[in-house]
Amino acid sequence: MNNANGQPTTGGMKITPGDIIYTIFRHLKKIVFFIVIGLGVGAAVYVLWPDTYVSQAQLLVKYVTENREVVSEDGSTRTLSPGGRSSLVMQTELAILRSMDLAIEVDQNATALKETLDPENKLAVITPGTVRGGLTAASGRGSNIISLTFSHKDRALSKPLLDQIIQTYLDRHFHIHQDRGTFDDFLTQQTDQAKARLMQTEEELINERRKAGLISIEQARSNLVAEISRIRQSVNINKADLAEAESIYKQFTGRFEELTKANENAESQEEAGPSLPEEEMILAVRDYERKRTQLEILKSREKSLLTRFTPESSRYKAVIAQIAQTENEINALTTQYPSLFTRNTIEDSIATTNPEEAAQQARLQLTRINSIKSRLNQLDVQMGELQAEASRIDQVELTIKDLTRRKNLEESNYRTLLANLEKNRLSDAQSAGRVSNITILQSPTSPSVAQSVKAKFAGGFAGGICAIGLLWAFLVDIVFDRSIKRPTEIQRNLGIPLFMSLPDLNSKRFKKIKGKASRHMLQQAGRIKQEESKDPKGDFKPTSPTLQAAALSKPTEYGITQSPAKGATAPWDSNHALSEHFEGLRDKVITYFESKNLTHKPKLIGMTGLGQGSGVTTIASGLASSLSNIGEGNVLLVDMTLGHETAQQFYKGKNILNLDEVLESSDDAKMENNLYVVAEGTNGTKLPRIMPQRFNKIMPKLRASDFDYIVFDMPPVSPISSTPRLASFMDIVLMVMESEETNRDVANQALEILTDSKAHLGGILNKTKSRVPRKLEKDLLSQS
Repeated sequence: MNNANGQPTTGGMKITPGDIIYTIFRHLKKIVFFIVIGLGVGAAVYVLWPDTYVSQAQLLVKYVTENREVVSEDGSTRTLSPGGRSSLVMQTELAILRSMDLAIEVDQNATALKETLDPENKLAVITPGTVRGGLTAASGRGSNIISLTFSHKDRALSKPLLDQIIQTYLDRHFHIHQDRGTFDDFLTQQTDQAKARLMQTEEELINERRKAGLISIEQARSNLVAEISRIRQSVNINKADLAEAESIYKQFTGRFEELTKANENAESQEEAGPSLPEEEMILAVRDYERKRTQLEILKSREKSLLTRFTPESSRYKAVIAQIAQTENEINALTTQYPSLFTRNTIEDSIATTNPEEAAQQARLQLTRINSIKSRLNQLDVQMGELQAEASRIDQVELTIKDLTRRKNLEESNYRTLLANLEKNRLSDAQSAGRVSNITILQSPTSPSVAQSVKAKFAGGFAGGICAIGLLWAFLVDIVFDRSIKRPTEIQRNLGIPLFMSLPDLNSKRFKKIKGKASRHMLQQAGRIKQEESKDPKGDFKPTSPTLQAAALSKPTEYGITQSPAKGATAPWDSNHALSEHFEGLRDKVITYFESKNLTHKPKLIGMTGLGQGSGVTTIASGLASSLSNIGEGNVLLVDMTLGHETAQQFYKGKNILNLDEVLESSDDAKMENNLYVVAEGTNGTKLPRIMPQRFNKIMPKLRASDFDYIVFDMPPVSPISSTPRLASFMDIVLMVMESEETNRDVANQALEILTDSKAHLGGILNKTKSRVPRKLEKDLLSQS
């Protein structure tokens, strides 16, 4: 965020070490008061607080066995040792000791101890709150030793209650880490569920085997492989027979054609012997091939039945009987038609000279070829069935193996749960008092007075009250008090350059000049009472602060001030207490003009503030006087605070009156060395008004005058004042703020009002309080 000058401002609340130091020294008395009160209260608490008696003990945690986890098949459990990766074990034990459940159980177990208490003793109280609040359990990092400290206001209860706490802790340790109670019920439920799942899986496995009709997957696959091999062998044999039959068929066909051409007479036919009828021969061959195919099917069925049934089964015996019957029928056909099914007959027939016999043999081989092809088709069908059966066996095998694996896993889980449940039942006989992994290194000691407890309470009260004092100081100074206090806040919070920081003449630091200063300087600072002069009747008494200051120098020209004091001086007097600061402000203003390369004359300087009493008139008068002392030209001071145009001119520290006469005609009033001293009317009459709407008319006269600097004492900034409109004519506008009085938000609002004037702004912090010693003061501007 940037201000009207384009300079960055700090947003939000930013607290620096200098702000903290300033706040402490500003409210030092209040803080010291709270510290004294806190120390007093702490001392009273230390004296009046009843004595607290403590008893101490130590426990050694060697290891912790977690029996709540399900053991593996070998019966192992998980054992954690304190330290290393299992360092959380000690935190768990400390949590058990600090729990409210343990305190409640201690209170319940201390019934016998309560009966021995004196009813009139108000300190002898046993409650869960006193047990938990009085117990302190701690363990060092990486250590497996627990240090216990129990404090109680009754000396007779410290040690017994610590004993009871240790015993209760051992019981709770056993119940938390080793007791199985509800967990055994859960384990029993899990065991029953595992058993039910195992039985269901076994039943599914039996049903799957029954559905598949297999006794053994391996045996069924072995028989199936053998059957497929046999069928493949039969296919090869039949393919060979088919090739043979086709070859013989071709030979007989060729023989028939030869004999037909060579023997066309009836004698050749008469020489041929008797032959079988053609229809009977075809039927015999077809029946023979059908019987052979049926025999092969029956043999295949026999091997298939062996994979599912025993040889003693009725179905298997029936197939064996059919095989025997089919073989007998084939033998009968061979016996009945030896000429058809004997290889020698066929070979001899090829050399026959009878065309009819050759034709008959050709037809016979053609029938045989068709039969062999039918047999091959049937073998292909059987091969497809066997392959489908192989696929089914593979699928059944996958299902059975999956069920078998699930059965083995569930059986293993069931055995593990059953073993763990049985182990827990055997361990239930152990009592909680038999905790072997925790050893008492130090039994509870005799009670002793705990001075540290009283000191903690006393220190807590004292520190709390002191903290309240500090908190109150910081809340007031940083949060609630929004005033500008230090010179650094001008740039940090308002974003405008700081031209000068003027001290408060009533501050403590200024009192140090009291022993060295003259009576005249102390009168200026208001440190000693000034002698009042008589108030002549009929004398003019100017009301303007500038005229009052001018009247101190020349009462015959400007009138007499209200109750003028003897020896009082004007701000432009060289003996004024702030003359050095006025000179510093003058140098800063001149340096600013030089940095901006402003060489025109006159240079217009506006001086305004944010309310009455901020010191605008004094600073404006002092700046004008300081500018006139450099001897480079005339300086004009214009007072615009009362709606009058009261003006003074300065040349080497001397004042000249009446602006209009000087601007219009100054020949008659001209003195030597460019010093103008002209009276306006009678003694102190009112000067003509210079209103904002008429300021444009007088500006050419001001620009054409012989003045080097014109300082305007302007009204405070407000939405209805003329200052924002007049600021646009100024080369620079200096806004005077009073330390610890001017509100920061109001100052920002005033800067926003002056933004439209496009004026260059600067800040002056007046009446700065020196709260911090010079040795600790880090702000250079605050040391002025």
